[in-house]
Amino acid sequence: MRALGANQEAQTLGGNPTTCRRPPASLKNDRSRRELAESLGAHINDGEIRTEIRPMACGKALGTEGLPVESYAAYKEILATHLADLYKVALAAGALLPALCEALIVPLLKPRKPATDVSLYRLLSMLNVDYNILSEILVQHLSPYMNELIHSNQSGFLPDRSTALNIQRLLALFREGARLRDRAKTTKIIHVLWGDLWP
Repeated sequence: MRALGANQEAQTLGGNPTTCRRPPASLKNDRSRRELAESLGAHINDGEIRTEIRPMACGKALGTEGLPVESYAAYKEILATHLADLYKVALAAGALLPALCEALIVPLLKPRKPATDVSLYRLLSMLNVDYNILSEILVQHLSPYMNELIHSNQSGFLPDRSTALNIQRLLALFREGARLRDRAKTTKIIHVLWGDLWP
C-alpha cells in the first residue's frame, strides 16, 4: 500500500499540511483515520480539563505564567470554562498563543559534578500549567491510536511494548545469522527491519 504524501494525509485527517509533522500513514484503514481525526478535532470540554487538573502534582516549580498547580486546583471550576474556550480558539486557529509555547529553561548540574564545566549541566524545560493541561488532554485523545501511529520498533512509553521485546527480536536475528553463518545476510536483515533506527 502506497503511503500518502504529507498534503494528502493532512487533508485526509482534515488538518493543515503545513503543520502536519508526521502523517499517520500506518493507520490500518479509513475508519481508524476518521476516528483519529474526530478525536483530535473534538472540542475539549470543561470536564476533561477538571479531570486533568485533579491529578497534577502539587509543589512543583512554577512555569512562565508564575501560577502554581495549587491555584488551578483551587479554582478549577472557574478556570475550566475559560481554558476550554482558550483551547477551542487555539485548535481552530491551528496554533497556540505564543505565551503558551514559552518555557523557562533551567540548567541543572548533574549530581556530584564540578559546577565549572558547562557540559555537565542538563537543561530542564518548565512549561506553564495551561500547556501541560492541553498536552495531557491531547495524549488522552491520541492514546487509543498510539500503537498504530508509532512504529513497532519504538518500544518505550507505550502500553504492551517494552525494550525487552526489541532485544528479543535482535537476538533472534543474530541467532538466525549464526545459523546461516552469513554475517552479511544478518546485517542486511537487521538493516531492512531496523534501518529506520540505525541507518
